[in-house]
Amino acid sequence: FSLLFFVIAGGISAYLFLSNSRTVSTDNITIAIQGPTTVAGGDIVPLSITITNRNPVAIADASITIDFPPGTRSADNVLTPYPRYTENLGALASGASVVRSVKAVVFGSGGQAVSLPVTLSYGTEGSNATFIKNSTYGLTISTAPLSVSVETLTETVSGKPLSLDVTVRSNATA
Repeated sequence: FSLLFFVIAGGISAYLFLSNSRTVSTDNITIAIQGPTTVAGGDIVPLSITITNRNPVAIADASITIDFPPGTRSADNVLTPYPRYTENLGALASGASVVRSVKAVVFGSGGQAVSLPVTLSYGTEGSNATFIKNSTYGLTISTAPLSVSVETLTETVSGKPLSLDVTVRSNATA
């Protein structure tokens, strides 16, 4: 009887060890980000973020962070800087998904590629380990909200008057 018990226990533990059926991994978390790939500088960038837990256990204390480039402003008040979006999502059951919408006003020069790093940190019940899942969302600024061009002479003589033609043009929609 003892030998039979040992063989069955060994078979079950080998199955659990080799099948990874109880393994918690960042590979089992998906972060899907949907939004525009190009935007005019000064326009609102709407992002929809879907986080799905494909781990065999629930995750706890999930927190999402998006770092915006310098100069980003709040979509609610353009005068308010918006360097980072952070939200505590709490617990997420196995197989569950959560969707969050984020809006920001991004500024930059025309043709500039902007990278938005997205970080999800979480833990599991009965463990003090913190897991971190990283993702990146790429965005290109098609036009700057303001363009300035200066025309002047190529050479000048010291002490003589100098004339500059400065053209300032608004490319913004508002």
